[in-house]
Amino acid sequence: MVDIKYDLDNYLSLRSKLGALSTEERSKSVNVVACTLDGYIGHYFEEKLNVEHIFLDEAGYANIIKAFTLFNHTTPITFLGDHKQLPPVCEINDREIERDSKYHNMFLWAQSAIFLETLFSCSKEVCRNQYLQNVDFNPNVISQTSLNSTYRFGNNLAQILAQYVYSNDLNSNNPEGETKIFYVDAKKIESLKSRISINEVSEIKKIVENLKLKKINDFVILTPYKNQIELLNNYLPQERNDLKILTVHGSQGREWDTVILSVVDTSDKWFVDTTKPISKGLNLVNTAVSRARRKLIIVCDKNYWIGQNGQLITELINCGQEIEN
Repeated sequence: MVDIKYDLDNYLSLRSKLGALSTEERSKSVNVVACTLDGYIGHYFEEKLNVEHIFLDEAGYANIIKAFTLFNHTTPITFLGDHKQLPPVCEINDREIERDSKYHNMFLWAQSAIFLETLFSCSKEVCRNQYLQNVDFNPNVISQTSLNSTYRFGNNLAQILAQYVYSNDLNSNNPEGETKIFYVDAKKIESLKSRISINEVSEIKKIVENLKLKKINDFVILTPYKNQIELLNNYLPQERNDLKILTVHGSQGREWDTVILSVVDTSDKWFVDTTKPISKGLNLVNTAVSRARRKLIIVCDKNYWIGQNGQLITELINCGQEIEN
């Protein structure tokens, strides 16, 4: 009987200690609570969070339907993010959202949270059409502040992005000077819409070997297409294991000293077509090249891209220096 009471006291003491370590208890004694949007929904959708202000980081990459859950408080909310970078990922494509009535509401999962204001001022149908037509963000009620200085990359790259992406509203305060821009020619030999380029893989392998010889380890290889990722993984197993081969979507919110961009496309271009709003290519290429701090290396079919006036890739090549491996 004494042993049972002793064990019970120990268990009660342990329960008390564990209770003090719970998220609910710890949140009562801290000044800042940090969690993902999904984590917030799981913990605080029904129970109110006792805070004075809510900040949603990477709001451009969050979708409207999840961001709406933040409004179950009577607390000021600030969205932080770049609406010119990648939008949320949705498994239902735009064509299905537009044509199939059972998917009409799926735009709420595909549209960026920064457009949330429109749902308070427009009908759902108008909001859906604005999403499908890729209408620019233009707030009427929400107070907007532009953070138009970057400290990541040099002013040469900032000025290119200002011209093509940010309506001349971007500059750099990077104390380390300009970001070096290079390109490597890799002729496309595959059939259209294959979304692979073996010649780009071969050139990238040479680039990586050269970086390693120079003891440069802070680099990443980015590409828009999963097929090209698979090919790169096969030829660069060490970089695959080191998580240095990523889709552009996987690079969101991160940065490296050296970024290698495998463009892949030519006349079949889609995700790298920065003149076609429906492809969201401008968002993708902007996201990819703005990951670079010191050096950006674009690997593509130069003979094709050099003649594509108005394309961001073309402008980067025009402003870059060719590397001959």
